[in-house]
Amino acid sequence: MNYPGILKEILEIYRKHGWRVSRVLLSGAAVKSIGEDCELLDGLIVESSDIDAVWFERPSTKGKLAIELRSLSETPFALFELVDDSESAEKIEKVRERVERKMAVRASQAEKSGSEGD
Repeated sequence: MNYPGILKEILEIYRKHGWRVSRVLLSGAAVKSIGEDCELLDGLIVESSDIDAVWFERPSTKGKLAIELRSLSETPFALFELVDDSESAEKIEKVRERVERKMAVRASQAEKSGSEGD
């Protein structure tokens, strides 16, 4: 997979629409493909993960924060949550963890269905 190309495209699209990157989740394979010194990752928080995805956020309607986890895949897929921006950092982190688990399940299911067709 062309992780650098996909990452660049996703970052450009989301930034164009006012989203801010809060962190990047990368598997070992993605880190190897992108390279640790990749300019795309400059200034971003990068975490080791079983999934390859980017967390974006931006203010939404009154008192709300939109957070979205976008998969780094050629097929666009994202999970979206709307939280009160007055929520504690711990509560928002629990929401993120739940969404990451959902993304991991979805990635696992997609992997299974792809391998069954072999």
